[in-house]
Amino acid sequence: MNSLSPQQSDYIIRDIYGVDSIEGLRDIQRAVNQRRNELESRGALNFKVGDSVKFATPKRGSQVGIIKKINRKTIAVLVGNVTWRVTPSFLTLSN
Repeated sequence: MNSLSPQQSDYIIRDIYGVDSIEGLRDIQRAVNQRRNELESRGALNFKVGDSVKFATPKRGSQVGIIKKINRKTIAVLVGNVTWRVTPSFLTLSN
């Protein structure tokens, strides 16, 4: 996956600040949301039901669980008796 350089990010942000209408900002927001959804959906393709995965939580630290269901935007991960709905980009395979 290609990442933006800091200079490219600065150009994009500068261009966004140059938009002088609410409708223009809404168009940008829609495009960003659509692209984020595409990337999140693609991220779910890296996993399958039954995979052991890990992810970090702010309060409970690192969690390891088993994928029970893959949704369009989230993945259901069973950790003990609790099912977490996690964005695919936050998951890594665990051995």
